[in-house]
Amino acid sequence: MLGAHDVLVVDDDKETCANFSDIFTDMGYEVAVAYDPESALRIVGQNGHRLGLLDYKMPLMSGLDLFRQLRQIRQELICVLGSAFVSGEVAEAAMAEGFRAVLPKPVDFGKLMPIVQEVLGSA
Repeated sequence: MLGAHDVLVVDDDKETCANFSDIFTDMGYEVAVAYDPESALRIVGQNGHRLGLLDYKMPLMSGLDLFRQLRQIRQELICVLGSAFVSGEVAEAAMAEGFRAVLPKPVDFGKLMPIVQEVLGSA
């Protein structure tokens, strides 16, 4: 059976990962963190994540490219793309690919939390 993780946070910035992890853990959600795309792919293959928070600009692969690969492993995974570097074209492409939302960094939790609660329910 798949693991019970609710949220996967993927960002090459360790402080960002720690902040998201602390917030979601305090709210009662199970959280896994990956600092690079390869780790994210490995983690999703081993656990039953329902929501992914992906950074757009990472070494080796963009958040869009990672999303495509993650969906091959776990098609029902819902993802939100976050970045300080997202243009209108990238945001449109992300939404067309199937992202639930594209949020600028720093992420506005007022915009993120309704998505979290829609996908995961209250912890």
